Amino acid sequence: IFKFLNYFKAELSIVLGTASSDSVLPQIMKKLKNLGIKDSTVGLVIPTGYSFNLDGFSIYLTLGVIFIAQACNIDLSMHDLLAILLVSLVTSKGAHGIPGSALVILAATLSVIPSLPTIGLVLLLSVDWFIGIVRACTNLIGNCVTTVAIAHWEQDIDHARAQAVLDQKIELNS
Repeated sequence: IFKFLNYFKAELSIVLGTASSDSVLPQIMKKLKNLGIKDSTVGLVIPTGYSFNLDGFSIYLTLGVIFIAQACNIDLSMHDLLAILLVSLVTSKGAHGIPGSALVILAATLSVIPSLPTIGLVLLLSVDWFIGIVRACTNLIGNCVTTVAIAHWEQDIDHARAQAVLDQKIELNS
């Protein structure tokens, strides 16, 4: 995994600076193709992942609601937790491109449980930008790993080439 992350270090650096993974979409697709993954797999999985595979965003929404509930000393039932999880999975779709949009979506998620105060968002305001960076990096890494996993599953990857690229024996194609 460290070789894999090192391969995407330039893109991860951009994501760290912008808190958005959209700006590196073309470079990610190029690098995944260079790993030996077929164009058709990269062309399908990455754009789909950018819309539907927002792991970091879903995790943030769920943990944000639980944090606010604990900070306000509100006990959540298992039914409440499952509702939050399902709503966060649905509301996170398509919200990846705008840094700071998580607070609006978190407010919508909080409204699912009437006992949770929306004003609890204030507790997260000071750290939202930094959490946004982690969310974007998590989404980027998740989409890249998913692409490799699906390519392996569909036998659309040249494993020897991928290993050579990750070992830095083959450079990125221009």
